[in-house]
Amino acid sequence: MSDERILLVTGIPSKGKGDFLYKLFQEYGAIRQIRIGSSSITKGCAIVVYEQCDSAATAMAQLNSTKMLKVSVYDENRDKRALDKRKRRREAHAEFNKHVAQSGEAAEEQ
Repeated sequence: MSDERILLVTGIPSKGKGDFLYKLFQEYGAIRQIRIGSSSITKGCAIVVYEQCDSAATAMAQLNSTKMLKVSVYDENRDKRALDKRKRRREAHAEFNKHVAQSGEAAEEQ
């Protein structure tokens, strides 16, 4: 079961994340915590925890209408699956690039 006070935010610009997010989300109510993704898998994502469900619902409605960020209620199971899928996709892409680089090196040697 998801907690309606916790929001998952994606599509965050790479510059000025902390202050930018805090200023943006505090307009809708008291914030308990903001956690910004720091790994390559969670880059561009954050978790925002409000004190009140109403504040979270208002923020989600207002910010999704701007098309700037994607904001949804955090669901641990759903979002873990999404992160795992993102991780597998990045690993496959890295493996492909490694294979292409090795193929290019082998062709140059011949």
